[in-house]
Amino acid sequence: MADFKQEELKCRIDPPIGISITCAFDQDRANDIYELLRKPVRAKGEATLKPYTDRIEWIHIDEITPLPSLHLGEGNFFANPSIEELAALQKVAPLKDISALSGGILDDEDIDELVEGIYAARK
Repeated sequence: MADFKQEELKCRIDPPIGISITCAFDQDRANDIYELLRKPVRAKGEATLKPYTDRIEWIHIDEITPLPSLHLGEGNFFANPSIEELAALQKVAPLKDISALSGGILDDEDIDELVEGIYAARK
């Protein structure tokens, strides 16, 4: 939904999860908003949060860019990216120090009992 009145330019973005977000934008963004009206987008700008909930109440769009279609992974399903490309897209790096994983399980805890407890909790 968008309203292109000269005195008040606004639109609504419907996120995949949560309630719609009302947005305002400047005249120089109007063509971009119109072109992307029915497409998945990433909007960046200054937001106002609702008190006590930290949910976005209003956002003034400074930048808006299209995202790949979310329809059944369209555009990504047959892309066949390499491991390096996937890592770059997800902004992750290889683990350099294995000790970063230590501390998850206490030294005096029996691993078998821990695993048994996990499986029991799943039933």
